[in-house]
Amino acid sequence: MKSKSTRGQLQARVRSHVIPNRGISNTLVDRLCTRVCRGGHYVGCYAADRLPMGLTQKAVFIVIANLGPSLFARKRDNLTMRGGHFVTIVATTDQVRYIDPFGIPSISPYVETFLTTCNRPINVNLRQIQSFDSPFCGFYAILFAAFFDEKFSNNSKRRLQFFEHPHLEKNDALCEAYLYEMISGK
Repeated sequence: MKSKSTRGQLQARVRSHVIPNRGISNTLVDRLCTRVCRGGHYVGCYAADRLPMGLTQKAVFIVIANLGPSLFARKRDNLTMRGGHFVTIVATTDQVRYIDPFGIPSISPYVETFLTTCNRPINVNLRQIQSFDSPFCGFYAILFAAFFDEKFSNNSKRRLQFFEHPHLEKNDALCEAYLYEMISGK
């Protein structure tokens, strides 16, 4: 069992990658996913305009997309936007799941192109579990990636409790607890 100081140290490291008023960095999303997704289905975290199109022909994969503009797009289009919003894309042989913790369909033309190129029915999560005031979308994306990676590997011993609705502000703490459990190996 991990001590509270270990949890505190982990929280401090995670929070060092959380950009004030903007959320978590792509780097930490990728690092944490690599750590908690041990089934080999997680491919990476990409800016929406940088999703690897060759991936769409793969039978099973999990990818996280940051809907904010990539550094390339910011330089090319002289954009000053920062941050973004993370979503999880889970592909199986018979469908593609688009999971946005805000419960809204994709608004990114890059993601739409990526999803339709998969040539499978698209299942969109329409249930909101994250408050629009919460910067935790990256953590939810990691949690969904880890959950499906474990499920595909037939190692799934855990089930996600249902997130609170309409008390969305409680869900961030649930998400953090699940991730801590996965990272610490409990």
